[in-house]
Amino acid sequence: MAGIALILRYQWRAFWRRFIRTRHRAQFYLTVLTVLVGAFVTILPERLSRAAQELSAGQTTSMDGVLWTFGVLWLFVLVEDANVSLTTRHLRTFPIDTRRLLFVRILSVFCSPVALLIACGSVFSLWPLLFARQTILGTIAALLLFALALVSAMCASTVLSVAEWRRRLLAPMAVIGIALGAVFLAQGVQGVARLRTVAAGTPPNLVSAVSVAATPLAVIVPFTTLVVMNAVVCLLLFWSFRRSVFGESAKQPTGRSVDRVLWFPGRFGGLVRMEQHYFRKTLDVWPGLLLVLAVSVASLFGPLPPIVHQSIIVIVFLFNINVIMNCFGLNTSAELNRYAILPLRGTQVLLVKNLGLTVIVGAQLALLIPIAIWRSGPFEAGAEVLAATVLLLAHLAWGNLVSVTAPFKMQFYRFASNGAPLTTMVGGTIGSTPGIVVLSLLNSESSVSAAAIAGVLLLSLVVYLVSLHWSGRRFEHRRHIIAERLLLTI
Repeated sequence: MAGIALILRYQWRAFWRRFIRTRHRAQFYLTVLTVLVGAFVTILPERLSRAAQELSAGQTTSMDGVLWTFGVLWLFVLVEDANVSLTTRHLRTFPIDTRRLLFVRILSVFCSPVALLIACGSVFSLWPLLFARQTILGTIAALLLFALALVSAMCASTVLSVAEWRRRLLAPMAVIGIALGAVFLAQGVQGVARLRTVAAGTPPNLVSAVSVAATPLAVIVPFTTLVVMNAVVCLLLFWSFRRSVFGESAKQPTGRSVDRVLWFPGRFGGLVRMEQHYFRKTLDVWPGLLLVLAVSVASLFGPLPPIVHQSIIVIVFLFNINVIMNCFGLNTSAELNRYAILPLRGTQVLLVKNLGLTVIVGAQLALLIPIAIWRSGPFEAGAEVLAATVLLLAHLAWGNLVSVTAPFKMQFYRFASNGAPLTTMVGGTIGSTPGIVVLSLLNSESSVSAAAIAGVLLLSLVVYLVSLHWSGRRFEHRRHIIAERLLLTI
């Protein structure tokens, strides 16, 4: 245990050293901590008080909401994992067995102040169970729930770190998720009712069932289910962790067949293909694609209102906002130097990255246009294309500015979590506002709507061109500074 304690002590020092030395990391954690502390102080006490009253009467609605909230917060480890420096390569260097390595890996998560705050909030959220029929068993079940969420998130993180597992597991899971989402969307209100019925068998509801159970049989079934689920997930974590550390496949990746589809012609074609290949390796771009696929499948069962498709377009850009605002985050310092050797001016470098993002966004939204033509007609399809164009120009204009002024390192197959949340919120607002204005004008009957839409489109284009030119010149002067920031260890 002395060796584990020593490793964790240096891990703690390394984490806080990076926290102090990197401005974007400090902004990220300070903002998240402020939001969480504010929620815990202003919202959580009232919810817990209501949950205590309901549990004393045998009701679980408020407690279900509290447990769901903390279960989701424990999944934050998926985002936090990119900030922990104990990678698989580093873990191999320690002369300790797999169980201790896994123990080190789990405890390393709690170097983060966010993880510590969530742990404290989780313990505080247990006090309403003092008023339940089964206080002790309910408390144990809640702790099992939090452990289940944490271990499940770490299992997912381990799977994402191994290329072979990503290819074998993520595609079937995506197909299942798209099918379920499409069914619920197609059924409308009935789908929501069925979703609530299914939610009754989820772990947070099992914890509530244990806490208010009136008979031993009512306790045994949900409690045993939670124990079995935890045992299975823990075994899966141990197996996947051992395979990822000591048994990674030596099989080389196959050819990039997708690149033949997402092909871009012209002088910058090769660079654009490289950029879109990099962007495809970030998790941020995939939720938007899955959402579009679910809506597209749901449209096969019946026409959806045009506002649904238009809202999906806005949401897809919000999913992409971190990648758009940090287009250099996946590059190394050597790659930035190659741009100067080619040679490429700063404006051309930004243009290549913007074209790569445009290819990705086009692939995400490709299905919406033919479905809009089929279900709503060419006018609605044209409206969606116009809204997507304005949103793309606005987001790229802001993204270029942030990319050269506040870059940060991103990891493949991880969410981009190190950016300043305030910058992300401002970027989402600035980038979405022109598109929302265009959608509002399209749905209005004003006689000046066409002229106003043309004005918004022209203004967005002018702002983008100015942003591209200024950001390109700025990149030429800050290339070495950006390269130094990308060298920071994650």
